[in-house]
Amino acid sequence: MDRAILESLKGQNKNYILPFLWMKGESEEILRREIGKICECDIRALCLESRPHPDFAGEGWWRDVDIVLDEAKQRGMKIWILDDAHFPTGWANGLLPKKYPERAKQYLSCKFFDVAGPLYHGTIDISSAMGKLFTWRDLERPAVKPLIDDNQLVSVVAMRMGDGDTVTEDIPASEEDIARGLERGSHPNRLFLTDMVKGDKLVFNIPAGVWRVFVIYTTYDEGARSDYINIIDEDSVKVLIEAVYEPHYEHYKEEFGKTIAGFFSDEPGFGNTFGFEMDEAIGRKEMPLPWNKDVPGLLKEQLGENWTELLPLLWYPSEDAKQAAEVRYVYMDIVSRLYEKNFSEQLGKWCKDRGVEYIGHVIEDKDVHSRLGCGAGHFFRAMSGQAMAGIDNIGGQVIPGNPNTIRHSFNTSDGQF
Repeated sequence: MDRAILESLKGQNKNYILPFLWMKGESEEILRREIGKICECDIRALCLESRPHPDFAGEGWWRDVDIVLDEAKQRGMKIWILDDAHFPTGWANGLLPKKYPERAKQYLSCKFFDVAGPLYHGTIDISSAMGKLFTWRDLERPAVKPLIDDNQLVSVVAMRMGDGDTVTEDIPASEEDIARGLERGSHPNRLFLTDMVKGDKLVFNIPAGVWRVFVIYTTYDEGARSDYINIIDEDSVKVLIEAVYEPHYEHYKEEFGKTIAGFFSDEPGFGNTFGFEMDEAIGRKEMPLPWNKDVPGLLKEQLGENWTELLPLLWYPSEDAKQAAEVRYVYMDIVSRLYEKNFSEQLGKWCKDRGVEYIGHVIEDKDVHSRLGCGAGHFFRAMSGQAMAGIDNIGGQVIPGNPNTIRHSFNTSDGQF
């Protein structure tokens, strides 16, 4: 601290501040004046806030960036660029639905049916079971058609119910069960019914007891922000690069690593649920889960050949709490690693290869950094490709001298990380 103060007094300090310059299509005079005001505050960098601009990555944008770069070069300042036209990062300037609908966000979803046995020739219409439910919560949301209309069945599993809303433990077949015709090693409290689906129909028999029949499937028609990239998919993230990063490089490659310091991502996350709820933890919510073509193989590697039988435990509790925890841990480990590799590190490598840095922040309030929804699953993996880590500290979330206090205002904010 003493060294930093001494350097500041001697005018030898580096720049540590880069305020957002809100780009709204203003006149050249206003742009140059505002940059001058920032410079007069002894600030030597700024970030171009693109979201209010009426023509991001269009001719109007390039005109304004030309002016900003010219003024910044004259003053020896650095420029950062916020990397999308909408909040949060991931809309890819609207390019995905226009050019790459096949790279849309995919989800794993679950519907279930409670059935009392014994039941013979029970029937479920699988195509209807895989349809999107409409509830009262959807009344205020606009109806959005999926970019891809393709639901695919993954598995159908019946699990015997225990007390309350809990499925029973995974118990191997007893000698008595085997004598009655159940295969040795099978599980009388779990029935794998996928192979019994014929066409759109499942016809099944179940023993006595109360059972829950889970229909697990992939879909593009659930979740939120269907026009956003799939943040765990390499090819989908490339749409953001094509829409935002590459056009800036084409226009200003000579300034990359010089006046242009890099790009800033603002609060990217899985976005599998609507809004900014902070409690979207795996196993606690009946929500669609992020998915892509790589996840099945990775689940098979870690959970074994019968991984599809275990998928209901991603949503619902089991008397075998250890097994449920393992399934959820493995899933979160997989999708957060895919986020790290295909989003954070892919963007970071693209920037590094062109002589600039990649920075930004994810939402970390109330421990959402380790959850789904508006979270990124794992704070440090989300930061992996960035040149420096970032957090958001706005709205009185933290009080100096008492960082762990809970703030009560228009909402409740937990300052502890």
